[in-house]
Amino acid sequence: MKKPLYKLKINGLDIEITSKSDLTIYDPMLNLGNREAMQICRYLYREGFIEKNDTDGFAIDIINPS
Repeated sequence: MKKPLYKLKINGLDIEITSKSDLTIYDPMLNLGNREAMQICRYLYREGFIEKNDTDGFAIDIINPS
């Protein structure tokens, strides 16, 4: 597993960005929907953490940390 460039907490979710086109969202309750994941991606794009503002060709892993 790659070392993350950034570790963030957004809306109570731990997020690791491992490249400008790859991120992992740790969702302990496993209730993160596609819409919220897209909103997080758009926010990260606006803040300059990632290079794409949509998920086309973008790797997003949503996993349970336990």
